[in-house]
Amino acid sequence: MVNKKTAFSIIITGGMLMLASPVFAQDWNNSGAGESRWSGPYIGANVGVNDATFSGVSGNSTYTSGLDAGYLANLNGPVVGIDGFVDFNPDKTHAPDVNFGSRVYGIDLTLGLDNGPLMPYAKVGYAQVHGTGALTGKGSGFHGGLGVEYMVYDNIGVDGQWTYDRANLDGGTLKNNNFTVGANLHF
Repeated sequence: MVNKKTAFSIIITGGMLMLASPVFAQDWNNSGAGESRWSGPYIGANVGVNDATFSGVSGNSTYTSGLDAGYLANLNGPVVGIDGFVDFNPDKTHAPDVNFGSRVYGIDLTLGLDNGPLMPYAKVGYAQVHGTGALTGKGSGFHGGLGVEYMVYDNIGVDGQWTYDRANLDGGTLKNNNFTVGANLHF
């Protein structure tokens, strides 16, 4: 079982190593035509660790994967956007011997800050959660998170993020904390 602190430390350490690596160095000021790299549509994929809890059941960690697509608009510093996502959190046995997971999809509003090749951001939105395994219901609720994306090339970014969703289903509350790293293709 990977705890939240360990997962977060792995993601932050990996991100810092990528940012410090000369392989990822680029001339940010040579983007041409004054266009912002933080404007326009994008698609992405991510992998990481899911820590799920359900009412009365101790949490356990497993892997997670996800896809997202959205649109960003750079307002001369602040970056706003809209993002659709899907997360796949596979079944895992949680104490006391309850096996469950979830499929989550929804929409977020994104607020970021153009800091050259680096964009820290926050997301807030809506999630539709479908339980899997012992959880057969579905519910909807809050989705949000924090992250940072680094533009590796003119249209390819890598990111690290934490997302959280919470929904009532099957007579209880399911909470997912996802710690992920991913890649995005900007158009």
